[in-house]
Amino acid sequence: MDGGAGGPCNVQYLLENVDFSGVSATGKLIQHGVNSKPEGKVLPVFLARDGSLGGFKSVLSQHLDGFLNEGCVQLGPEWDSGLGCNFAVRRLNVWTAAEIEGGVKLSGPGFAVAANNEFPSFGGNAGILSYAAGYNGYGALCRPGNVYELEGAWRDSPVIDVAFSDAALQSVFGAEEVTLKTASGSCAVRSGVQRFIGRLGPVPTAPQSDCGALLFNSQPNSETLSISNIALGRPTAASSSEQSIYDSAKAVDGSVDTRWSSTFQDNQWISVDLGVVYELFAVTVQWEAAHARDYLVQSALDEPSWHTAATVTINEPGEVQTLFPEHFARYVRILCQTRATPWGCSILE
Repeated sequence: MDGGAGGPCNVQYLLENVDFSGVSATGKLIQHGVNSKPEGKVLPVFLARDGSLGGFKSVLSQHLDGFLNEGCVQLGPEWDSGLGCNFAVRRLNVWTAAEIEGGVKLSGPGFAVAANNEFPSFGGNAGILSYAAGYNGYGALCRPGNVYELEGAWRDSPVIDVAFSDAALQSVFGAEEVTLKTASGSCAVRSGVQRFIGRLGPVPTAPQSDCGALLFNSQPNSETLSISNIALGRPTAASSSEQSIYDSAKAVDGSVDTRWSSTFQDNQWISVDLGVVYELFAVTVQWEAAHARDYLVQSALDEPSWHTAATVTINEPGEVQTLFPEHFARYVRILCQTRATPWGCSILE
């Protein structure tokens, strides 16, 4: 099985119920870096939860010799002389449309060795990351559940963001995370958060992740969120609408001249599907004169499973920003428990 990989080359190959018995005794079962750039010989990783990799959970390339210090073992030529590890190893990407001046270095488990600056490692074994021109990012591997430090001359523009593993693998291995530190702060980056489409990193309109803003921006994270309305234009639902002109979509259309208004009852709600999982810590509601007196800010990864992030009581309409502990969610709901007026609950934005 060939592990080539497109840039930044740290592709994860999951093997399930693979039977290599038909391979000749002198043949290779896997191979890193077939018809690839040098990084393709170093960064692809083979994964398994069964016996497909000879009982190992991960097989890395032979060039990442720092993982020998973590307990991995050197395998034979049938495994491309790779490193067999009895623990999970996952991809880590730093996405940016322009190379970081002075380079990027990753420190942590697996990289505490002297740099091998020869082909094809070029220092990658010691955490010196190579920029994949044309693919908009840097690639590396890391151990879930551990702490790593990223060093670089970070900038606010073009945007820099970070991603760990793949959302699709969460259904196989469960939720995983790695803690990253920079000079600006630290953040737990989780596997279930999918922020980019395709092989070129975040799409131009994608909002920067909370971790990306915290780790790489010179401005506070809250400033980044204050200019990003991630609910804008997203699909909505509601328990009721007073009239068709006051349907739920009016609460996310970007205009304070339109509104959603419920029927004249308590316990009415409106929800929005953000489309992808975000790390949330604040929700802002622009209430019309017919506002809720008591309401819940709720969130969910799956729409039926609502979690109450905050309980709010207000005495007048207007813009109300509610902060709560950071957590991951795709859906957000405002549940109007009691009304402040005889009318319904009415939200401008």
